[in-house]
Order: sequence, then C-alpha cells, then structure tokens
Amino acid sequence: MVHLMKKITSIGIICGLIFTSFAISSAFNSQKYIWAYNTGNYIRSVAISRDGQYLITGGVNGIFFFNRSSSTPLWSYPGCNVWEVAISNDGQYLIAGCDDGTIYFFNRSSATPLWSNKTGDSVYSVAISGDGQYIVAGSGDNNVYFFNRTNSIPLWSYNLNSLVRSVVISNDGQYFATGTQKICLFQNNQSSPLWSYITPLEIINDLAISDEGLFLVAGCSDNSTYFFNRTSSNPLWSYKTGNEVFSVAISSNGQYIAAGSSYDNLYCFSKNNSTPLWFYPMGGWYKSVAISGDGQYIIAGGSDYNVYFFNRTNSTLIWGYQSGYSISSVAISGDGQYSAAGSGDYHIYLFEKDLKPTNGGKPGIPAYEAFLTCAVVLVIGVLTKVFKKRNLMKTLLLNS
Repeated sequence: MVHLMKKITSIGIICGLIFTSFAISSAFNSQKYIWAYNTGNYIRSVAISRDGQYLITGGVNGIFFFNRSSSTPLWSYPGCNVWEVAISNDGQYLIAGCDDGTIYFFNRSSATPLWSNKTGDSVYSVAISGDGQYIVAGSGDNNVYFFNRTNSIPLWSYNLNSLVRSVVISNDGQYFATGTQKICLFQNNQSSPLWSYITPLEIINDLAISDEGLFLVAGCSDNSTYFFNRTSSNPLWSYKTGNEVFSVAISSNGQYIAAGSSYDNLYCFSKNNSTPLWFYPMGGWYKSVAISGDGQYIIAGGSDYNVYFFNRTNSTLIWGYQSGYSISSVAISGDGQYSAAGSGDYHIYLFEKDLKPTNGGKPGIPAYEAFLTCAVVLVIGVLTKVFKKRNLMKTLLLNS
C-alpha cells in the first residue's frame, strides 16, 4: 500500500510538470511570426513605422534596420550599445541613443549616420516627430536635448537635475515631455518647461503622448498611472495599480491608454475615466506595452518571456507567443496590422495580426494559470505523502 501511494505521488508530480510545460507551450507558441532575426545579443528597443513597412531594433550589438518583407537587414550599424531607437511615420528617418552618450541620426537609405552628437552620459531615451523634422533625447548627464534634423548641434538643451529616463514628442513636434524625478512638458520654441509635476516617489518610468500633444500619460514607481491634459500640471486622473508601472502607451487621439505593471496587470483605460475598461494578469512584469494609432489593438511583452496581443474591446487574449527569454520591447503599426517584439533571446520577431495561430485561433492557457495548476498538483502530491505517513503511524500504533 505504501509503495502504491508513493507511485501515485510521483505520478501526480510528474503529470503536473508535464501538463504545465504543455500548457505554456500550447498557449504561447500558438501564434506564427512572419519572421525572426537573431541580432547576436540582447535587444533593448524596437520601433516600427506607422504603416508597418520598416522596423528598427537596437541593443548590445548595435542597430539593425529592416523592411518587413525580409528578415535580412537592409543594413546594420554595429558601432554602438543602444538603449533606445525611434522611427519617423514613413520610416525615412531613424534615431538611436547609446550607452557611450552618442545620439545617431540616420536616413533609411544608408547605414552611415547623417550626424551624431556626443552627450555627457548614456542616452537612455530618444523620440522623433512624425515627419522626422524634430528629435528629442534624454541623457544620464541630466539634460534633455532638442534638435532639428538638419543639424547635429541642438537647438537647445535643458538641465533637469536628474537622469532623464523617458522622452516623448507629439506627432507634429510642437510638444514634448520628459520623465526624471518629475514630469516636465515643453513647447519646442522655448527651453524652459511649460509645467512640471512631481509624483510622490519621484521616479517616472515611462511616458506617452497623443499625436497633437494634447494628452500625456505617465507610468510611475509609486504604482500609479497619471493622465494629463497639456493645459494643466494637475492630472485629469490617476489610478493606483498593484505595483510599479513600467510602461504606458496612448492612442493617436488620446482616447485609449494602456499601462503595464510589475507582477500585476495590463490595464486598458478610456481617457474619460480612471476606472480600467479591463485588466489582464501576468505572473511577471509587463516591461513594454504599445497601442495602435486607432486604439483598437494592444500588444504587451513581459518578464515571463511572452508576447500578448489584444483587441481593445475586452481582455480576451487574441494570441500569445512565448520567446526564449524576457521581452524587452514591443511596437505596433498605426492600424495594428503589424507588430514587433525584441527579446532577451537576441531575436526580433515580426507578427501579423491576421496570421492564423497554429492552434486554430485559441489563445491557450496563460502561463500564470499553468503554474498555478502545477502548484495545485504539487500540493496534492505533498499532502498525499503526509497522509501516507500519518496512516502508516496509525497502523503501527494499532499493531503495537
């Protein structure tokens, strides 16, 4: 009897592990990618043109530029360790911020930069206007730099007295914002902020801005998402999540917002209300989120190695994909038809919204549910062992 119980326990544990592996695999390898490319080292940032025709990725091994029609790069630039990349709407102009403090500006036709500018520390964040006319860069030297694309000398710079973690710019380049220990909003014709806002814990992880620069959203280490109209430094609303907010995104007209939190949820909001339209849990943290220009589709990537794709109307997962390591960055085209993800497994993945998933369209079981299933089975196995020992002791006492 004891031998039988031992077998049952072992079988239960093994079955649980097998089921978990199968569940995770079936859930997140369900979506086909159009192509994938191995850059040879860690990817930190991906960006895609508004029409989805061109992609750029940056990481430890430099910059790689693609046409979506092929996984072979049009060109690469290996001379920098990249923190962030950005691309103009038509993919004509590209910008990269690097660990050695250099900002590189490219025309898509050549791997030779049109110009470069060396700042005093690592350039952690870059952004470019829709037409590629204006560029903003945030540096670890505490400065934000504002450029016209025609010249490597900044039109102006401004010292924010803290490392610049995030920068964003409106589609027309008239407004941009910075995230440091506070949020600052600028107009491009003056080098001092229109306003600033200090959050309780004073760390801004990410920013997003609507096309006209009318609405701004911030994700912060105080576990909150803040939503602003550019006319005031007082938030229209804020929402307290269960943990630190690492990434935010906003639709072109500012109507819809996505926010990803650490060991918590992906949230979808309407600009009119701080109550989420829906949320979707994850076992790790959402490192990057993006929303299509029309606000119809949301893509997210996280520390659990997975890419998640949603229709904005509800929290039902359309499809998921599991890569070989954590997802560092995601991007999506204006209509949501094409999306990209950069992974710690060194690959950039290109996806198409309407590409049929390999499991017939079913999103599968999310990873956190699979792990919970495994945990339940393991608990049952442990309890079985406990009861087995108790029954054995009882038998010995009765026979003594």
